[in-house]
Amino acid sequence: DLINALPERERFALRMRFYTGMTGLEIGAMLGVSESRVSQLIKAAIQCVRTTVSERFPGYSLAD
Repeated sequence: DLINALPERERFALRMRFYTGMTGLEIGAMLGVSESRVSQLIKAAIQCVRTTVSERFPGYSLAD
């Protein structure tokens, strides 16, 4: 599973944002980081998933 392969903090931030609908501010409070750091974690997680998909499935990409 691509999500489970992510580093723990990125996985947590991604799940809280997209599975539970929490805001960056709420996630940041749980992680003890700023809202902008949460945004960075989520962006890194999404980029990692995109890269993995393109490596596993050449010619296929996820839209930005």
